[in-house]
Amino acid sequence: MTRKLRFGEQMFVQVEYKAVEDGVPLPFGEDRCVLAAVLHLALTRDDPVVKFESANEILKLLGMQGGGRDYERLRERLKRLGGLMITIVAASSEEGLAERSDLRRNLVFGEEHLPTREEIKAAEGGGGELTRPSVDDEASRYVIVSGDLWERVRRSRNRFLVPLELLRMFRDLPAAWDLLVVLAARCSGAQKESLIPHDALMEMFREGKEPARKVVYRLQRYLELIHVATGGRLNAKIVEYAAQRKPGKRGRPKKLWGLAVGPSERLVPKGRVLSVDDGVWAGRRQLKAASES
Repeated sequence: MTRKLRFGEQMFVQVEYKAVEDGVPLPFGEDRCVLAAVLHLALTRDDPVVKFESANEILKLLGMQGGGRDYERLRERLKRLGGLMITIVAASSEEGLAERSDLRRNLVFGEEHLPTREEIKAAEGGGGELTRPSVDDEASRYVIVSGDLWERVRRSRNRFLVPLELLRMFRDLPAAWDLLVVLAARCSGAQKESLIPHDALMEMFREGKEPARKVVYRLQRYLELIHVATGGRLNAKIVEYAAQRKPGKRGRPKKLWGLAVGPSERLVPKGRVLSVDDGVWAGRRQLKAASES
């Protein structure tokens, strides 16, 4: 899967996602929540080796109850993430992307040692614990965030711009999760209002051949939910504008939609990673009420 994005007039970025293990598909849906939880633990402990005494530790971060099926899903999600390679290409023109300048390849996990299906089944019948015998034991359960990814996320400017507590409110709405992350990144670094143009917006959020008007309707609804969840701290709104008319062409210009973003208050204090706060579920209830209204 490949995505192309344009930033300003002279920055084009192409991101390619590839499954590199035979028989293991690309991550999807709530897999991004598991990755966020793993990175949260790694940054909190300042250690790319994420060990856990029980699967409940990660499930709790995700706000899940830890039922029998949850363990199996967790293992499957970690397996898909372990087989994911991300390739990033940057260039000053769209044509330059084909030359693959400034190429960066990255595996999300450098190594993983996941619980077996037998252990998961045994844990289900015995209270849900997947024990870690000792730190040095080869049977320890862990994932290792790959070196390049680890170096990138631990730099202060690349640390989480959205606390995990807020992200998990959108666990069941992957597209809203993506929009929240995009807004947090753009708004926190903005010095003045700028526009994410129509084409870039459709590239990021269109599902298949979905009509542009329907995409905009969904994004507007997600913006309302994000406004509730963040207390209105992100300066963003959908705007309508006319397409640039080609020379010699008559008639009304085509109507386009973009996303205007401006300077905003950071959702996470600079350089910090917030700890888990169960009080966020009051916010989740408020978010659910807003989505149903």
